[in-house]
Amino acid sequence: MSRILLGMIVGAISLAAVAQESAPMAQGPVISVPAALHRGLSADFDTYIGAYNLSNGQTLTLTMHWTRMYARLDSGKKMEIVSTGKNSYVALNRQLKMKLDRRDDGEVKGELWLVVPANVADVNDGRTAFMHAMLAQQ
Repeated sequence: MSRILLGMIVGAISLAAVAQESAPMAQGPVISVPAALHRGLSADFDTYIGAYNLSNGQTLTLTMHWTRMYARLDSGKKMEIVSTGKNSYVALNRQLKMKLDRRDDGEVKGELWLVVPANVADVNDGRTAFMHAMLAQQ
Protein backbone atom coordinates (compact mmCIF):
# COMPACT_ATOMS: atom_id res chain seq x y z
CA MET A 1 0.00 0.00 0.00
CA SER A 2 2.83 2.40 0.87
CA ARG A 3 4.47 1.76 -2.54
CA ILE A 4 1.25 2.74 -4.33
CA LEU A 5 0.94 5.89 -2.22
CA LEU A 6 4.61 6.76 -2.85
CA GLY A 7 4.11 6.21 -6.59
CA MET A 8 1.11 8.52 -6.63
CA ILE A 9 3.03 11.26 -4.79
CA VAL A 10 6.02 11.00 -7.15
CA GLY A 11 3.67 11.10 -10.15
CA ALA A 12 1.89 14.20 -8.86
CA ILE A 13 5.22 15.98 -8.25
CA SER A 14 6.39 15.08 -11.78
CA LEU A 15 3.22 16.47 -13.34
CA ALA A 16 3.57 19.69 -11.35
CA ALA A 17 7.18 20.09 -12.51
CA VAL A 18 6.24 19.58 -16.16
CA ALA A 19 3.40 22.10 -15.88
CA GLN A 20 5.72 24.64 -14.28
CA GLU A 21 8.34 24.21 -17.06
CA SER A 22 5.79 24.99 -19.77
CA ALA A 23 4.59 28.20 -18.08
CA PRO A 24 5.44 31.43 -19.92
CA MET A 25 8.59 33.31 -18.91
CA ALA A 26 6.80 36.55 -18.06
CA GLN A 27 3.28 37.80 -17.96
CA GLY A 28 2.37 40.31 -20.61
CA PRO A 29 -0.41 41.16 -23.00
CA VAL A 30 -1.47 39.03 -25.90
CA ILE A 31 -0.16 40.77 -28.99
CA SER A 32 -2.32 39.71 -31.89
CA VAL A 33 -2.97 41.29 -35.25
CA PRO A 34 -6.68 41.70 -36.09
CA ALA A 35 -8.06 39.17 -38.55
CA ALA A 36 -9.68 41.95 -40.59
CA LEU A 37 -6.59 44.01 -41.21
CA HIS A 38 -7.23 47.69 -41.89
CA ARG A 39 -3.96 49.21 -43.01
CA GLY A 40 -5.55 52.58 -43.61
CA LEU A 41 -4.75 55.44 -41.31
CA SER A 42 -6.51 55.35 -37.97
CA ALA A 43 -8.72 58.39 -37.42
CA ASP A 44 -6.66 59.46 -34.38
CA PHE A 45 -3.16 58.45 -35.44
CA ASP A 46 -2.18 61.68 -37.15
CA THR A 47 -2.49 63.47 -33.80
CA TYR A 48 0.13 61.12 -32.31
CA ILE A 49 2.85 61.56 -34.94
CA GLY A 50 6.07 62.63 -33.23
CA ALA A 51 8.76 61.46 -30.79
CA TYR A 52 8.13 60.28 -27.24
CA ASN A 53 10.37 59.53 -24.28
CA LEU A 54 9.82 56.12 -22.74
CA SER A 55 10.28 55.34 -19.06
CA ASN A 56 13.01 52.81 -19.98
CA GLY A 57 15.18 55.56 -21.55
CA GLN A 58 14.38 54.76 -25.18
CA THR A 59 12.69 57.05 -27.68
CA LEU A 60 9.61 55.99 -29.61
CA THR A 61 8.99 57.76 -32.90
CA LEU A 62 5.63 57.47 -34.63
CA THR A 63 5.43 58.31 -38.33
CA MET A 64 3.31 57.63 -41.34
CA HIS A 65 3.91 57.19 -45.05
CA TRP A 66 0.81 57.63 -47.17
CA THR A 67 -1.76 55.68 -45.18
CA ARG A 68 0.63 53.33 -43.38
CA MET A 69 1.59 53.93 -39.76
CA TYR A 70 5.02 53.13 -38.29
CA ALA A 71 6.74 52.96 -34.91
CA ARG A 72 10.51 53.05 -34.39
CA LEU A 73 12.48 52.60 -31.18
CA ASP A 74 15.62 54.73 -31.02
CA SER A 75 17.41 54.20 -34.35
CA GLY A 76 16.02 50.69 -34.92
CA LYS A 77 13.95 49.44 -37.83
CA LYS A 78 10.50 50.86 -38.49
CA MET A 79 7.68 48.51 -37.58
CA GLU A 80 4.40 48.87 -39.41
CA ILE A 81 1.56 49.22 -36.95
CA VAL A 82 -2.20 48.82 -37.29
CA SER A 83 -5.07 50.01 -35.17
CA THR A 84 -6.81 47.47 -32.93
CA GLY A 85 -9.32 49.91 -31.49
CA LYS A 86 -9.61 53.49 -30.32
CA ASN A 87 -6.05 54.71 -29.60
CA SER A 88 -4.68 51.13 -29.52
CA TYR A 89 -2.06 49.82 -31.94
CA VAL A 90 0.00 46.67 -32.54
CA ALA A 91 2.97 46.01 -34.79
CA LEU A 92 2.38 43.59 -37.65
CA ASN A 93 5.43 41.63 -36.47
CA ARG A 94 3.75 41.20 -33.04
CA GLN A 95 6.69 42.80 -31.24
CA LEU A 96 4.90 45.89 -29.92
CA LYS A 97 1.56 46.87 -28.47
CA MET A 98 0.63 50.37 -27.34
CA LYS A 99 -2.24 52.38 -25.98
CA LEU A 100 -2.13 56.16 -26.41
CA ASP A 101 -4.18 58.89 -24.76
CA ARG A 102 -4.36 62.57 -25.67
CA ARG A 103 -5.45 64.42 -22.55
CA ASP A 104 -7.65 67.48 -22.46
CA ASP A 105 -4.56 69.70 -22.10
CA GLY A 106 -3.15 68.23 -25.36
CA GLU A 107 -0.41 66.17 -23.69
CA VAL A 108 -0.01 62.59 -24.94
CA LYS A 109 0.48 59.80 -22.42
CA GLY A 110 0.34 56.08 -22.86
CA GLU A 111 1.93 52.72 -22.36
CA LEU A 112 3.96 50.41 -24.54
CA TRP A 113 4.59 46.67 -24.34
CA LEU A 114 7.61 45.28 -26.19
CA VAL A 115 8.54 41.66 -26.77
CA VAL A 116 12.18 41.09 -25.89
CA PRO A 117 14.27 37.92 -25.43
CA ALA A 118 14.14 36.81 -21.79
CA ASN A 119 17.93 36.58 -21.86
CA VAL A 120 20.68 36.03 -24.41
CA ALA A 121 20.51 32.24 -24.08
CA ASP A 122 16.80 32.31 -24.94
CA VAL A 123 17.17 34.13 -28.27
CA ASN A 124 17.29 30.88 -30.24
CA ASP A 125 14.67 28.90 -28.36
CA GLY A 126 11.84 31.37 -28.89
CA ARG A 127 11.13 32.17 -25.25
CA THR A 128 10.30 35.80 -24.74
CA ALA A 129 9.58 38.27 -22.01
CA PHE A 130 7.76 41.55 -22.09
CA MET A 131 9.10 44.98 -21.30
CA HIS A 132 6.56 47.57 -20.21
CA ALA A 133 7.30 51.27 -20.64
CA MET A 134 5.29 54.40 -20.00
CA LEU A 135 5.22 57.05 -22.69
CA ALA A 136 5.57 60.83 -22.30
CA GLN A 137 5.63 63.48 -24.99
CA GLN A 138 9.03 65.09 -25.73
